[in-house]
Amino acid sequence: MLHSSLKLLKVIQIQRNQHDDLNDMYSLHENGLMVLLFKVLLAARKSDDGNEARKNCNLQLAYQVENIPSTLLDTDLLFPLLMVESRSVQQSAYVLLHKKLPSTQEQISIDYALSKQDEPPVSINPLLLSLVTDVPSEHNLDMVEDLHVMDAALRTYLLSWLLIFDHLQYASFAVRSAYVEELKETQDAQMLLNLIISSLGLSQSREKIDLNSLDVAEYTPSQQSEDWTDYRHLVVHMYYLLLRHLSSQVRSWFLSCTNRALTIALEDFTEKNISPILIARELDELQSSTNSTELKSENMMLKIMRTAREVTAFYTVDEQTMEIRVHLPAAYPLRQVEVEGVRRIGVKEDRWRAWILASQSLMTSQNGSIADALILFKKNATLHFEGVVECSICYSILSAQNRSLPTKKCKTCSNKFHAACLYKWFKSSNSSTCPLCRQTFMF
Repeated sequence: MLHSSLKLLKVIQIQRNQHDDLNDMYSLHENGLMVLLFKVLLAARKSDDGNEARKNCNLQLAYQVENIPSTLLDTDLLFPLLMVESRSVQQSAYVLLHKKLPSTQEQISIDYALSKQDEPPVSINPLLLSLVTDVPSEHNLDMVEDLHVMDAALRTYLLSWLLIFDHLQYASFAVRSAYVEELKETQDAQMLLNLIISSLGLSQSREKIDLNSLDVAEYTPSQQSEDWTDYRHLVVHMYYLLLRHLSSQVRSWFLSCTNRALTIALEDFTEKNISPILIARELDELQSSTNSTELKSENMMLKIMRTAREVTAFYTVDEQTMEIRVHLPAAYPLRQVEVEGVRRIGVKEDRWRAWILASQSLMTSQNGSIADALILFKKNATLHFEGVVECSICYSILSAQNRSLPTKKCKTCSNKFHAACLYKWFKSSNSSTCPLCRQTFMF
């Protein structure tokens, strides 16, 4: 009955544009239909493995629910569907969550900006995080490689990671930093990297994936593609996203890895297949309308050299020019970005070094982009010449961690600190005293 109803609905949708009365009637009830389809999807919890009738019904349902507007979606209700043993239901849940998360993360970022709190009180959905803690076994990977079958557990794991990357992509810098710190504590990203390396065939235990015809930077789930085709595309795309959003964790693993043959294979693979795409994206981002507003002004100019993988920023003060240069390695971001202070004007050496270090730290430790690093440099320079006092711990005016000003003031010596710098000092010194006057810090 449900399968027939879904097929009838499809016919009505095809015919509606040819019949005004039918179109008017459909438009009148369209919102109610979408609500009903969402409820039907939420009820599709049973496995369709070995049940062709249910599998066909879920497939028809998958085509219909793609049209549900994001305003009708509830993310908390959709996350559990990622665990259903049905490819159609799992992919439908992912598609709808992928549609909803951008607006959700944008609203979270706006709420945090308006709250004026030092740290964003946010976290990734606990259920979503739990879905990436259970790493698929070698048996799951064997099924894909030998039988070309991707089971529900493996698909749950990979689609859940895609949604975590959506959190990172659409959140503001401060909110994204909070998510990254949360992921660092779990070390789940390292487990994902191990699975990717094994799946790519870089550990020499499996057949290498052929990247021909694969769009590394894009992935859209298909109800029609074979599991093996879908899986190899998904794995390569996942590695691209891992390097794009969690590069500091990948780099940390890479630099500490003692398997020389593996690191050479991974670096060669990355430099050939992933780095050129990420480098081009970084340089394109500098010229985007969003960043050009913050970076380009009457006292700031950029020079981009694509072949050399370099960007030079010139900041002019009273007809004198400061200069900072960012160089991307060929195996970016496995190898570390170099930020060089070429010319210093009107700034003490220790402050200048702090600005350069803050910009480099933003890219190497906070997964920031070149645009993020240069915006931080520009704001530090602008605020310095406006007379704003820097943090007495890191000597930078804006925090590399969340771009906040030093607002924590010691009531004894009157020095100011970033909240993040001060809390880090309290933790490392195991006390709550001022780093300079050593008196108890009173908030």
